[in-house]
Amino acid sequence: MKKQIASISGGLTSHYMIDVLIKKFGKENVDFIYCDTGAEHDGTYKFIKQTASFYDINITCIRLHMPKEVGKGGRYVVVPLIDIKKDYIAFRELMEKYGRPFNPGGKFCTDQMKTQIYRKYCNDTYGKDNYVTWIGYRDEPKDSSRSWGHTLSGTITKWFATPMRDQGELYKGCVSALDKSKGELLCFLSDLLIDSTSESGLKRLNNVANRVIKNREINYRFLFEISDFDKEDIVSWWDRQPIGLDIPNHTGNCIFCIEKTVNQLSYLCHTQKQDMLEWKGLVESSKIPHKGRKVSEEAMYRSGSRKMSFSEVYEEAMEETEKYWFDKVGLEKRLSPCASGSCDLYSVDDIE
Repeated sequence: MKKQIASISGGLTSHYMIDVLIKKFGKENVDFIYCDTGAEHDGTYKFIKQTASFYDINITCIRLHMPKEVGKGGRYVVVPLIDIKKDYIAFRELMEKYGRPFNPGGKFCTDQMKTQIYRKYCNDTYGKDNYVTWIGYRDEPKDSSRSWGHTLSGTITKWFATPMRDQGELYKGCVSALDKSKGELLCFLSDLLIDSTSESGLKRLNNVANRVIKNREINYRFLFEISDFDKEDIVSWWDRQPIGLDIPNHTGNCIFCIEKTVNQLSYLCHTQKQDMLEWKGLVESSKIPHKGRKVSEEAMYRSGSRKMSFSEVYEEAMEETEKYWFDKVGLEKRLSPCASGSCDLYSVDDIE
């Protein structure tokens, strides 16, 4: 049997997933891996260490080391769990080689600090194709739509008449059909597709089927496939446990992530002042090279059509009060993906 890997993020859902996987496969058949950016909230590091003791498991922490030499890519280092902390080393090394990550189009931080080193570690440790990666999204089952990717999720909503919240159930139906055969999967989807006879309809059907097939081929599995718990159930479950994740609202694991909205960032500039000063010093370092990109070398964040540096975000944040930004965040229709804890090592880019 392939080794089952729980990819944990420091959030409630992925740490709840540990319990589900242990009960399903047995503790001896599951390994637990955490990819550390060195820029997480202090509460995240505390929760990860508590989780290891709570379940009586070993959590392997891997971190990016990025050599400065041209032509040398990143590699992983294994960090003792007792030593993990917010030191920004990996982020600093990454930016001093490739510049600042930016939104949109330059979110290479997750790819470099999580996806790539995770694969290298697992391929070295277990052998390619000898392990299965389990992902747990924060807002199950609604976030299950992310297993399809943004484009396909929209297709499923329109052409399969399946809203986002039900797309996990559709995915599970696809997996069950695929267990029988690829032909059974195509038949299953054909019965649901609004237009299954036109050329464009068949193309949509095959795109959806291929996503499920490719996920199976690269051994990605999702918590919603084996657990019916939703976000409220998971929060309630942790409320009954002796440990928990103690992080203020809107911080997320990576406090000043490039995917947060400017309203959220501005609020955090007021409420997380020490972290703000540390981050400001990090991203304003003179050691970060210019890479000749089209947008400003200092730009990291997006506000509508504006591309903003952290200094610009900070300056605007200080023009208003903490309450002003708190109210602005409250008016947002939804939190940004990062604020909801979406940075994980599964990327739809893997399977395009």
